[in-house]
Amino acid sequence: MTAIRRLDWLIPTWLEDVDAYSQSIDEDMISVYYTIVVNLLICVICVLTFSCVRKYSSPTFRNNLYSPKADIVPDKTPNRLQADSLFGWVHEAWSIDDTTVVEKGGYDVMSVVRFYRLCLRILLCSSIYCWIVLLPTNWFGNTSIIHNSFDRWSMTNIPQQSPKCWLHLIGIYIFSIITIYFLEKEFVVYAKYRHNYLRQTHAHLRTVLVEGIPNKMRSTGTLTTYFEALYPNSVLHVRLGQNLEYLDRLVVQRETVVAQLERYLYANHMGYERPRVKVGNMLDGVDAIRHYSQQLDDLNKTIANEQSVAKRLASPTKSISLANVNTS
Repeated sequence: MTAIRRLDWLIPTWLEDVDAYSQSIDEDMISVYYTIVVNLLICVICVLTFSCVRKYSSPTFRNNLYSPKADIVPDKTPNRLQADSLFGWVHEAWSIDDTTVVEKGGYDVMSVVRFYRLCLRILLCSSIYCWIVLLPTNWFGNTSIIHNSFDRWSMTNIPQQSPKCWLHLIGIYIFSIITIYFLEKEFVVYAKYRHNYLRQTHAHLRTVLVEGIPNKMRSTGTLTTYFEALYPNSVLHVRLGQNLEYLDRLVVQRETVVAQLERYLYANHMGYERPRVKVGNMLDGVDAIRHYSQQLDDLNKTIANEQSVAKRLASPTKSISLANVNTS
C-alpha cells in the first residue's frame, strides 16, 4: 500500500525524479553559447532601458526614479550623474573615486566596490594567458577520447604525459603571481583606510566591554582605579552595567500595591464598608487600607535602599564592598 502525502498534489512528478538531475556527459558548447547569448541579450536590454529612460524621460520622473535620496539626504548621497549622452553615465559612474564612496556610502560600501574591482582585475589579467595560450593548446591537443566540443576546449583534449601540460602548470603560477600582486596592492589600500577608520572619534571605536569582573571589583570607582593603573591617562569613562532585575520587580510590585490601595481608598471615600482582605492562611481578614499602606511603606524603603546601592556602585569616586549586592 502506497502512502499518500498531503502535498503530493502540489509537487510535480519530475521534481521527484532523480534522473532529472543527472548531468549528461555529452555536454556541448552549444549550451555554453546559448547561455552567453541569453545573458548578453538581457544585459543589452537592461542597459538600453536604463539609458533611454534616463535620457528621454522628464527630469522630475528621472530624479525620482534613479536618485530619490538626493533631495532627501543630500549630504549622504552622491551627486546626480550629469552626462547627457546615451551612455555617458557609464564613464561617469566608473570614475567615482574611493573618497566619494567612503564619504557618501561608508567603508562597507567601499569594501564591496573594491572587492569587485579586485576580482575584475585578476580575471582580466589571467584571461590574457588563457585566451592566447591555454585555449589554443587545448583545442589542438588531439586526443582520441573527445566526446564533444566542450571537451575539446578543456584539458581533456591533451594526452597524458604530453609536454603541453607544462603550459597549464605555468598558467597556475601566472595566476598565483597575479593574484598575490593585486592582493598585496589591495592590502596597502585596506590598511590605509583601516587606519583612517580607527582614527575617528566615534564612541564605539573607543569602547571596551569587560566581562567576568570579580565581585570585590564591581564598582565604578574600583574599576576606574584598576584600569587607570594599567593604562595611565588613557581611560576616559568607566560605566558599570548593573543587574537591576530585582529592583525592577520591586517597582512592578509597588505599582500593583498602589493600584490596590487606591481602589480601596476610593471605595472607603464613597461610603462603602471599610474593606478587608485575607492575608495568607488567616481566617479573618485584615483592614485592606492599613495592610496595603504598610506594604507600600515597606516597598518604598526597600526600593530606596536598592536605588542607593545602585547609585553608590555607579559613583566614580566611591568603592564599597559588594558581597551582598546583586550586580552583573
